[in-house]
Amino acid sequence: MQGHLVVNFPLKTTVWGRIAHERSCLYNEECYMMPYATYHPSSDAVTPNRLLEGLGIPRDPLGAHLWIVAGVAPGIIHRLAELMSADIGLICRLAGISRHTVARKLRIGAPLSISQGARIYGVVQALNAALSLNKNDTAKALSWLNRPAWGLGGVAPATLLNTPMGVQAVVNLVGRIQHGVCN
Repeated sequence: MQGHLVVNFPLKTTVWGRIAHERSCLYNEECYMMPYATYHPSSDAVTPNRLLEGLGIPRDPLGAHLWIVAGVAPGIIHRLAELMSADIGLICRLAGISRHTVARKLRIGAPLSISQGARIYGVVQALNAALSLNKNDTAKALSWLNRPAWGLGGVAPATLLNTPMGVQAVVNLVGRIQHGVCN
């Protein structure tokens, strides 16, 4: 957000200092609180939603919701694999969707279920964040996703991508790394 003052509070900030700041923000529209660093795809200069645009996925949450509910074509997994220079099986594993299910849905022309579409959307968000962190290097981004991350308690980010909260944890970790809060 341009033109706004961002305030990051250290972990040991006193409660009273934070309350005083919140009160001052009530009267100052140019100040908002940000309790920790978060990755924001729309503000990233290196890769602004590269995968979302490449796959024709809406950027805004409501548009993404409507896209998922309308039924995601299973062919998107093949296009995502091409954009990431990865194997289709890898994308299916990241999303927690069986490769056979994708093949069957392609064969009969059926869309992915809503939960499968939501998982694909989450994988795209996480891959977008990983690409941003690794300067658009797909090999490094995929490698990073498969290495244990200290900021995730020693768990590899790729193992978390089959739930919305896991995706959010990975995206938040990227933001913290980019802001120097975590490594």
